[in-house]
Amino acid sequence: CPPCQAFTPLLKDFYEEVNSDERVFEVVFVSSDDSEEQMTDYFQKSHGDYLAIPYTSGAALRKELKVEYGYFGMRESEGLGNPARKNGIPTLAVIAPNGNVLTDSGVNDVETKGPTVIKAWGKL
Repeated sequence: CPPCQAFTPLLKDFYEEVNSDERVFEVVFVSSDDSEEQMTDYFQKSHGDYLAIPYTSGAALRKELKVEYGYFGMRESEGLGNPARKNGIPTLAVIAPNGNVLTDSGVNDVETKGPTVIKAWGKL
């Protein structure tokens, strides 16, 4: 999607900058692409050196995460069983190690505050 394609380079740069000295932030990409080929191509060409849920072997996990957290593209809703949708794509949710969502405003935070937001997220 065009908003995703606009945000991805910002996320890649953000990830590299905040982790330049030591790893303090991890991204786990949960694809909404239509095919494994589409996801792989986009991920390899545009994304950073972060994690991704595999498209085919991780399909059940991707679905579980989308349903649990409510972050998915509108066109995915029916295939997910029409769960409550909190946010569309792109979404950058900052999730604590215990699974609690610290914020789902990560896209806006990265776009407007840049790497300095990592300190604010640490205080949530």
